[in-house]
Amino acid sequence: MADLRFSTAMRAMLLLANAARNGTPLVSSAQLGECLGTNASFVRSLLAPLFQAGLIETVRGRNGGVRLAGDAAGITLSQVHQASLCGKRLWDSRPDELGGNAMAIRVEHYFDRLNDEAAAAVAGVLSRQTLADALGACLDPVPD
Repeated sequence: MADLRFSTAMRAMLLLANAARNGTPLVSSAQLGECLGTNASFVRSLLAPLFQAGLIETVRGRNGGVRLAGDAAGITLSQVHQASLCGKRLWDSRPDELGGNAMAIRVEHYFDRLNDEAAAAVAGVLSRQTLADALGACLDPVPD
């Protein structure tokens, strides 16, 4: 099953960056939900780790909403990725898949090292891109 946390968080962050670019920095969770094809309650749960990571801020009240906590050029995709994972790893091995024998232990250690290497590679790629870069790429005309 595909993990959609990062892609959904990125879509929300891109919507907020685009709203700020267009002079509408505050967006309600209902508006985000409509754009993301989901409900406001799900959007609020999606935004919670982004808020905790300091990437977005909320304004309470009748005319409240959410906005980027800083300039899109200062937010890396790695920051969004880390926040959206909520401390979870890219993948895990099944520790008892072979009954806890020596091979199962070796497989688990192998997957731990593989996960660490893959996570470092992903973080490296994403740290070189900002939210502003991503927004610019998304606003570019789609080639034929």
